[in-house]
Amino acid sequence: MRQDVASFSAPTASGKRSSADGDLARPQRPSTSGAGVVDATMFATILDSMGQGISAFDASLRLLVFNRGYVELMDYPEGFLQVGMSYEEILRFNVGRGEYGLDDPESHIRERLAKARASEHLTSRLEHRRPNGTVLALRRTPLPCGGFINTYTNITQRKKAEESADRNAAILQATIDNMADGVRVFDKNLRLTMWNRQVFELFGFPADFAKIGTPYSTFLDYTIQRGDYGSDPDRETLDAKLARAKNPTARDIEQELPNGRIVEKRRNPMPGGGFVSTYVDVTEHRRAEQAMAKQAKELALASEELKRSNDELQQFAYVASHDLQEPLRMVGSYCQLLQRRYQGKLGADADEFIGFAVEGAKRMQRLINDLLLYSRVGTKGKPFAAMPMQQVLAGALANLAVAVEEAQAEITHDPLPTVWGDDVQLTQLMQNLLGNALKFRDELPVRVHIGIERDGALWRIRVQDNGIGIQPQYADRIFMIFQRLHTRQEYPGTGIGLSICKKIVERHGGRIWVEPAPTKGSMFVFTLPASGDTPCTEQA
Repeated sequence: MRQDVASFSAPTASGKRSSADGDLARPQRPSTSGAGVVDATMFATILDSMGQGISAFDASLRLLVFNRGYVELMDYPEGFLQVGMSYEEILRFNVGRGEYGLDDPESHIRERLAKARASEHLTSRLEHRRPNGTVLALRRTPLPCGGFINTYTNITQRKKAEESADRNAAILQATIDNMADGVRVFDKNLRLTMWNRQVFELFGFPADFAKIGTPYSTFLDYTIQRGDYGSDPDRETLDAKLARAKNPTARDIEQELPNGRIVEKRRNPMPGGGFVSTYVDVTEHRRAEQAMAKQAKELALASEELKRSNDELQQFAYVASHDLQEPLRMVGSYCQLLQRRYQGKLGADADEFIGFAVEGAKRMQRLINDLLLYSRVGTKGKPFAAMPMQQVLAGALANLAVAVEEAQAEITHDPLPTVWGDDVQLTQLMQNLLGNALKFRDELPVRVHIGIERDGALWRIRVQDNGIGIQPQYADRIFMIFQRLHTRQEYPGTGIGLSICKKIVERHGGRIWVEPAPTKGSMFVFTLPASGDTPCTEQA
C-alpha cells in the first residue's frame, strides 16, 4: 500500500512550513515522545541542516518535500516553491530563465518530463552546470511509494580541480608529444600512465599497447619474443630487469635494437614509486663517431706513411745531393781546366761549348747545394732558443753585403723582437727574402722595409720592397719547389729559395704568404713564435 508522504510539511524559501492547502503545516498524527519517533518539525530541521539540496516528487510528479539547500543551490525566488506544485511547473520556470540553454524550450520540457516519469524504477546520476557556473551533481533515487527523491551536491570546486588537472595533463601530454625523444611513464604498480608516439615508433611497439594500464611486463615480454635481448635470453637476466623496474634507480644504458637503431635509455625513479624512461635515438651520432674514428685511424696511418715517405725522400735527397757532389766537382774542375788551357785554341765553337759545360756544372752545383739545404730544414735543424731578430738580420746582411752595395739598397725596419727559433735557419730565411728583394729589381736604389706587428702568441713580420712585384695569380705557386716566374737569362737562381723559406717558417709553427704591396713592389709576410722578450730598437 502506498504511504501518503505528502502529509509531511516542507520549508518554503521564507523558512515557514506550508502544507498543500497553504495552512501552517502541522503533522496529521499527534507526536509522541520517545525513541524512534520524529515529528514534522524535527524532520524539516534535519533536512535544512543537510549540506546537500533535497527535493522529492510523488508518483504524480508533484513536489512532496524540499529543503533550503535545494532552494539556494538552484537559486529559486523567495516563496516560489510550494509543496504540491507540479514538476512541469518547476521545469517551465527553469527553462524560462535559461537554465538549460537557449534552444527549443518545449523539447527540453518534454524530454525531462519523460525522464522523470521513467525514474520510478531507476537510480540515475548526472551533472548540471548552471548559468552562473555552479556545477551540481544530481542523484535521482526511486521512492518505494512511487515518485523519486533528488539529491543535489555542489561539486564546482571539485570540477575546477579536475578541469585544471585535465588541462595540466593535456599540456604535459602535448609537451612530450612534441619532444624528439621517446617517453614512457610507469606507476608504482608498473602500469603505463603516460607515453608519446615517438617511443612507439622507435621501438615498433604494437598500437594496442598504447593505453593506460598496460603492464610493464607486457612490453618486456614483447621485446623478449622479438629478440631484443638475444635469441635465448637468460631467465635470470630477465628477472633482474623486472626486479630493477620494481625498485628503479637512476641509470643510463645504450642498446642496439634488432632494426639497427641505437637507443640511449635513461630511467629516473619517481617519488612514491614508478619511473620515467626517456629514449634518445643516437644512431646517426654513433654512426658519425664510428666514421670519424675510422677516418682518424686511416688518417693516422696515412700520416705515418706520409712521414715515412717524407723521411725517405729527405734521406734520398740528402744522399743523392751528397753523392753527386764529388763527380760534379770533378766534371766542373776538368771543364774549367779545359777552358783555361784551350781558350782560343780550338775555335769559337769549342770555346762556346766549354763555356756551356762550365756554366752547367756551376748551376748544377748551386742546385745540389740548395736541394741539400732544403732536405736538411726538417732533419738537421738546431734546437730552438730565444733569438733576437736584430742578430738574425745582421747575419743575413753580412752574407749579402756585396749585393746590398751593388743594389745601393737602403734597408730599414721597425723595432725588432726576440723570437723563439733556430738562428741558422732564421738567418737563411731573412737572407733569402732580402736576396729576392735585391735581385728582382728594375730600378736603383733598392728600398726594403721590415715591419713588425704582434699577433697573439706570434710576431707578424713584413718584408716590403720596391721591386718588380708579383702577380696575384702566382702568390701560391712561388712557394713550390723548382717553380720560377722568369727565365735564367732574366734572373738567375734555382727556384728553391722561397720553398726553403716556407719550410723554415712551417718548422717554427708559423706560415708565410704574399700580400699586395701598398705601392710598387712585393710584400712577403710570415709569422714566428714570440719568446716574450722586449724588441730591439737599433736600426740596420
